[in-house]
Amino acid sequence: MKNILLITLLSLTTSLFIGCGSSGGGSSEDDGDKEENTTKSDFILKKGDSLTCTTATSFSVEPTDKPLVNFSKDTENGEVTITLDKKSKGFVTVIGCTEK
Repeated sequence: MKNILLITLLSLTTSLFIGCGSSGGGSSEDDGDKEENTTKSDFILKKGDSLTCTTATSFSVEPTDKPLVNFSKDTENGEVTITLDKKSKGFVTVIGCTEK
């Protein structure tokens, strides 16, 4: 039961970050630069790893065991940084992240 609550809380937190993404206005030149400097892929974060996902695509996080995951969002550009604590058990898979 405790695991289900933890996974549900992690999913809700991730959904909150994805749903609150900012849409910034910019020129078409800026949009082209973003596409050239980013790649969409799936990533596995292990102990101490971190990853910054842009707002170009939505992503999801699938945990294993009981990972200690921290999410931080840049309010200016909407990028979300996902960090897995060094003392964490297991790992997380980030699916569909467009990496900066």
